[in-house]
Amino acid sequence: MRTVNAWHVHPDATASVQALACDLVRWLRERRGEIHLALSGGNTPLRLYAILAAAAGIPWPRVHLWWVDERLVPPDDPRSNYGAARSLLVEPLRLAASRIHRIRGEVPPEQAAADYDRQLAELAGAGSSPVFDCVLLGVGEDGHTASLFPDTQPGWTGRHCLLARHLDDGTLRVSLNEATLLAAARVVFLVAGAGKRSILARILSGNAPELPASRIIARAPQVHAYLDAAAAPDLTSSPEG
Repeated sequence: MRTVNAWHVHPDATASVQALACDLVRWLRERRGEIHLALSGGNTPLRLYAILAAAAGIPWPRVHLWWVDERLVPPDDPRSNYGAARSLLVEPLRLAASRIHRIRGEVPPEQAAADYDRQLAELAGAGSSPVFDCVLLGVGEDGHTASLFPDTQPGWTGRHCLLARHLDDGTLRVSLNEATLLAAARVVFLVAGAGKRSILARILSGNAPELPASRIIARAPQVHAYLDAAAAPDLTSSPEG
Protein backbone atom coordinates (compact mmCIF):
# COMPACT_ATOMS: atom_id res chain seq x y z
CA MET A 1 0.00 0.00 0.00
CA ARG A 2 1.25 3.47 -0.90
CA THR A 3 1.91 5.55 2.21
CA VAL A 4 0.94 9.20 2.00
CA ASN A 5 3.46 11.43 3.80
CA ALA A 6 0.84 12.42 6.35
CA TRP A 7 -2.71 11.22 6.96
CA HIS A 8 -5.20 13.43 8.69
CA VAL A 9 -8.50 11.63 9.28
CA HIS A 10 -11.24 13.50 11.13
CA PRO A 11 -14.79 12.65 12.23
CA ASP A 12 -16.53 14.73 9.58
CA ALA A 13 -15.89 17.13 6.72
CA THR A 14 -16.19 20.22 8.91
CA ALA A 15 -13.49 18.96 11.27
CA SER A 16 -11.26 17.96 8.34
CA VAL A 17 -11.55 21.39 6.71
CA GLN A 18 -10.87 23.15 9.99
CA ALA A 19 -7.77 21.02 10.59
CA LEU A 20 -6.44 21.73 7.11
CA ALA A 21 -7.13 25.44 7.55
CA CYS A 22 -5.22 25.49 10.84
CA ASP A 23 -2.24 23.70 9.30
CA LEU A 24 -2.29 25.83 6.16
CA VAL A 25 -2.46 29.10 8.11
CA ARG A 26 0.53 28.03 10.19
CA TRP A 27 2.44 26.96 7.05
CA LEU A 28 1.67 30.24 5.27
CA ARG A 29 2.83 32.28 8.27
CA GLU A 30 6.14 30.42 8.32
CA ARG A 31 6.89 30.79 4.61
CA ARG A 32 9.40 33.37 3.43
CA GLY A 33 9.40 35.20 0.11
CA GLU A 34 6.75 34.88 -2.58
CA ILE A 35 4.19 32.09 -2.13
CA HIS A 36 2.47 30.42 -5.06
CA LEU A 37 -0.70 28.58 -4.10
CA ALA A 38 -2.90 26.66 -6.58
CA LEU A 39 -6.57 26.38 -5.59
CA SER A 40 -9.22 23.81 -6.46
CA GLY A 41 -12.95 24.18 -6.98
CA GLY A 42 -15.77 22.22 -5.39
CA ASN A 43 -17.93 22.72 -2.33
CA THR A 44 -15.52 21.35 0.29
CA PRO A 45 -12.63 23.74 -0.55
CA LEU A 46 -15.02 26.70 -0.40
CA ARG A 47 -15.39 26.12 3.35
CA LEU A 48 -11.60 26.26 3.58
CA TYR A 49 -11.39 29.55 1.68
CA ALA A 50 -13.91 31.20 3.98
CA ILE A 51 -11.81 30.23 7.00
CA LEU A 52 -8.59 31.48 5.39
CA ALA A 53 -10.18 34.83 4.56
CA ALA A 54 -10.96 35.36 8.25
CA ALA A 55 -7.61 34.13 9.60
CA ALA A 56 -5.11 36.58 11.05
CA GLY A 57 -1.44 36.72 10.17
CA ILE A 58 -1.47 35.29 6.66
CA PRO A 59 0.99 37.29 4.51
CA TRP A 60 -1.48 37.90 1.68
CA PRO A 61 0.67 40.61 0.02
CA ARG A 62 3.22 37.85 -0.73
CA VAL A 63 0.70 35.22 -1.89
CA HIS A 64 -0.02 34.49 -5.55
CA LEU A 65 -3.25 32.62 -6.27
CA TRP A 66 -3.46 30.20 -9.18
CA TRP A 67 -6.09 27.65 -10.16
CA VAL A 68 -5.62 23.92 -10.58
CA ASP A 69 -8.37 23.83 -13.18
CA GLU A 70 -11.32 25.80 -14.46
CA ARG A 71 -14.52 25.21 -16.37
CA LEU A 72 -14.59 27.39 -19.45
CA VAL A 73 -17.42 29.61 -18.31
CA PRO A 74 -17.44 33.35 -17.47
CA PRO A 75 -16.33 34.29 -13.95
CA ASP A 76 -19.89 35.27 -12.99
CA ASP A 77 -21.16 31.78 -13.83
CA PRO A 78 -21.88 29.80 -10.62
CA ARG A 79 -19.77 26.94 -12.02
CA SER A 80 -16.63 29.10 -12.17
CA ASN A 81 -13.91 28.05 -9.71
CA TYR A 82 -12.37 31.50 -9.91
CA GLY A 83 -15.73 33.17 -9.38
CA ALA A 84 -16.32 31.24 -6.16
CA ALA A 85 -12.84 32.03 -4.82
CA ARG A 86 -13.24 35.66 -5.87
CA SER A 87 -16.28 36.10 -3.65
CA LEU A 88 -14.64 34.37 -0.68
CA LEU A 89 -10.98 35.45 -0.91
CA VAL A 90 -10.10 37.95 -3.63
CA GLU A 91 -12.74 40.59 -3.00
CA PRO A 92 -13.04 40.37 0.83
CA LEU A 93 -9.24 40.58 1.19
CA ARG A 94 -8.84 43.13 -1.63
CA LEU A 95 -6.03 41.08 -3.12
CA ALA A 96 -3.96 42.81 -5.80
CA ALA A 97 -4.88 41.92 -9.36
CA SER A 98 -1.19 41.28 -10.13
CA ARG A 99 -1.28 38.31 -7.74
CA ILE A 100 -4.38 36.69 -9.17
CA HIS A 101 -3.53 34.29 -12.00
CA ARG A 102 -6.88 33.02 -13.22
CA ILE A 103 -7.91 30.96 -16.21
CA ARG A 104 -10.05 33.16 -18.45
CA GLY A 105 -13.06 30.96 -19.01
CA GLU A 106 -14.89 33.60 -21.00
CA VAL A 107 -12.54 33.46 -24.03
CA PRO A 108 -12.33 30.72 -26.69
CA PRO A 109 -11.04 27.42 -25.21
CA GLU A 110 -7.65 27.17 -26.93
CA GLN A 111 -6.97 30.84 -26.20
CA ALA A 112 -7.81 30.32 -22.52
CA ALA A 113 -5.46 27.35 -22.34
CA ALA A 114 -2.65 29.08 -24.22
CA ASP A 115 -2.95 32.23 -22.11
CA TYR A 116 -2.70 30.23 -18.89
CA ASP A 117 0.21 28.23 -20.27
CA ARG A 118 2.08 31.48 -20.91
CA GLN A 119 1.50 32.63 -17.34
CA LEU A 120 2.75 29.28 -16.06
CA ALA A 121 5.82 29.53 -18.28
CA GLU A 122 6.68 32.85 -16.66
CA LEU A 123 6.51 31.17 -13.24
CA ALA A 124 8.63 28.27 -14.47
CA GLY A 125 11.33 30.58 -15.80
CA ALA A 126 14.26 28.50 -16.96
CA GLY A 127 12.90 25.41 -15.20
CA SER A 128 10.94 22.66 -16.91
CA SER A 129 7.84 23.15 -14.75
CA PRO A 130 6.47 25.96 -12.61
CA VAL A 131 7.06 25.08 -8.97
CA PHE A 132 4.07 25.79 -6.78
CA ASP A 133 4.64 25.98 -3.06
CA CYS A 134 1.36 24.18 -2.48
CA VAL A 135 -1.34 22.65 -4.68
CA LEU A 136 -4.77 21.82 -3.29
CA LEU A 137 -6.49 18.86 -4.95
CA GLY A 138 -9.58 16.71 -4.60
CA VAL A 139 -10.44 13.23 -5.85
CA GLY A 140 -13.46 12.37 -7.98
CA GLU A 141 -15.41 9.15 -7.63
CA ASP A 142 -13.83 8.03 -10.92
CA GLY A 143 -10.30 8.71 -9.65
CA HIS A 144 -9.78 11.99 -11.46
CA THR A 145 -7.97 14.92 -9.89
CA ALA A 146 -7.84 18.48 -11.19
CA SER A 147 -9.42 17.97 -14.63
CA LEU A 148 -7.24 14.97 -15.41
CA PHE A 149 -9.81 12.28 -16.20
CA PRO A 150 -9.20 8.54 -16.68
CA ASP A 151 -9.27 7.27 -20.26
CA THR A 152 -9.54 10.67 -21.90
CA GLN A 153 -7.16 12.41 -24.26
CA PRO A 154 -6.73 16.18 -23.97
CA GLY A 155 -7.81 18.27 -26.92
CA TRP A 156 -4.94 20.73 -26.54
CA THR A 157 -1.69 20.35 -24.64
CA GLY A 158 0.81 23.02 -23.72
CA ARG A 159 3.96 22.80 -21.66
CA HIS A 160 2.18 23.13 -18.33
CA CYS A 161 -1.57 22.80 -18.85
CA LEU A 162 -4.09 21.11 -21.11
CA LEU A 163 -7.64 21.37 -22.41
CA ALA A 164 -10.00 18.53 -21.48
CA ARG A 165 -13.70 17.72 -21.74
CA HIS A 166 -15.61 16.26 -18.79
CA LEU A 167 -17.34 13.13 -20.06
CA ASP A 168 -20.42 13.49 -17.85
CA ASP A 169 -21.36 17.15 -18.16
CA GLY A 170 -19.58 17.88 -21.45
CA THR A 171 -17.89 21.05 -20.17
CA LEU A 172 -14.50 22.03 -21.52
CA ARG A 173 -11.89 22.69 -18.85
CA VAL A 174 -8.33 23.94 -18.61
CA SER A 175 -6.22 21.99 -16.15
CA LEU A 176 -2.67 21.89 -14.88
CA ASN A 177 -1.01 18.83 -16.38
CA GLU A 178 0.45 15.94 -14.45
CA ALA A 179 4.06 17.13 -14.66
CA THR A 180 3.14 20.53 -13.23
CA LEU A 181 1.24 18.97 -10.32
CA LEU A 182 4.15 16.64 -9.59
CA ALA A 183 6.59 19.57 -9.51
CA ALA A 184 4.78 21.18 -6.56
CA ALA A 185 6.68 21.32 -3.30
CA ARG A 186 3.58 20.16 -1.43
CA VAL A 187 0.40 18.48 -2.66
CA VAL A 188 -2.64 18.49 -0.38
CA PHE A 189 -5.70 16.33 -0.98
CA LEU A 190 -8.96 17.31 0.69
CA VAL A 191 -11.54 14.53 0.31
CA ALA A 192 -14.92 14.07 1.99
CA GLY A 193 -17.91 11.78 1.72
CA ALA A 194 -18.69 8.07 1.64
CA GLY A 195 -18.86 8.20 -2.15
CA LYS A 196 -15.06 8.57 -2.26
CA ARG A 197 -14.25 5.65 0.03
CA SER A 198 -14.04 2.87 -2.57
CA ILE A 199 -11.97 4.88 -5.06
CA LEU A 200 -9.56 5.93 -2.30
CA ALA A 201 -9.13 2.29 -1.33
CA ARG A 202 -8.19 1.50 -4.94
CA ILE A 203 -5.84 4.47 -5.17
CA LEU A 204 -4.07 3.72 -1.92
CA SER A 205 -3.67 0.04 -2.75
CA GLY A 206 -1.02 1.12 -5.24
CA ASN A 207 -2.65 -1.05 -7.92
CA ALA A 208 -4.49 1.60 -9.94
CA PRO A 209 -1.88 3.42 -12.06
CA GLU A 210 -4.55 4.19 -14.66
CA LEU A 211 -6.15 6.68 -12.25
CA PRO A 212 -4.70 10.23 -12.34
CA ALA A 213 -5.10 10.74 -8.59
CA SER A 214 -3.23 7.49 -7.95
CA ARG A 215 -0.28 8.61 -10.09
CA ILE A 216 -0.03 11.95 -8.29
CA ILE A 217 -0.11 10.30 -4.86
CA ALA A 218 2.47 7.74 -5.91
CA ARG A 219 4.95 10.20 -7.42
CA ALA A 220 4.60 13.62 -5.77
CA PRO A 221 7.48 14.40 -3.38
CA GLN A 222 5.27 15.48 -0.47
CA VAL A 223 1.61 14.52 -0.11
CA HIS A 224 -0.79 15.32 2.73
CA ALA A 225 -4.31 13.88 2.75
CA TYR A 226 -7.13 15.36 4.83
CA LEU A 227 -10.10 12.99 4.93
CA ASP A 228 -13.31 12.69 6.85
CA ALA A 229 -14.13 9.32 8.41
CA ALA A 230 -16.72 8.56 5.74
CA ALA A 231 -14.15 8.84 2.93
CA ALA A 232 -11.23 7.16 4.69
CA PRO A 233 -10.70 3.54 3.61
CA ASP A 234 -9.72 0.85 6.08
CA LEU A 235 -5.97 1.00 6.57
CA THR A 236 -3.65 -1.94 7.00
CA SER A 237 -1.19 0.25 8.88
CA SER A 238 -1.63 3.14 11.23
CA PRO A 239 -1.70 6.52 9.47
CA GLU A 240 0.53 9.38 10.39
CA GLY A 241 -0.85 12.69 11.55
